[in-house]
Amino acid sequence: MDGNDRNVRTNVEQWKVIIDYLEQNPILVRSKFENYDCDNRELKKKWDDLATFLNSMGFGSRSVEKWQLAIARWKSKTKAKAAAMKIAIQKTGGGPSKTPQLNPIEERLMCLLDWKSVTGDENIEIGLLNFNE
Repeated sequence: MDGNDRNVRTNVEQWKVIIDYLEQNPILVRSKFENYDCDNRELKKKWDDLATFLNSMGFGSRSVEKWQLAIARWKSKTKAKAAAMKIAIQKTGGGPSKTPQLNPIEERLMCLLDWKSVTGDENIEIGLLNFNE
């Protein structure tokens, strides 16, 4: 790729393709520490296939690494937006929030990422019992 891939903006159609592909291949959105059931060649092939398809859509092209970076930024921004929504709802006591809502594609991404990353785990930790008391 040439140095112009920095000027390429991801089109809405590309985001739709990305979320469809990620839903079919959720291993691509997991932490690198969770990818134990897939080898690196398989992951690389999946990323190569996605980048090739996105680049063929006619909206400009990026390297695989630049697509990975764009998706990582999107995940981060979407989680931050969801967290801001949660905080705003808590401030209003459950009423309507004035923060921007997630669009349908972002909602689908949050389902893949697991809402616990924003809402927290509501399971109560028991901890260790002290048998000496």
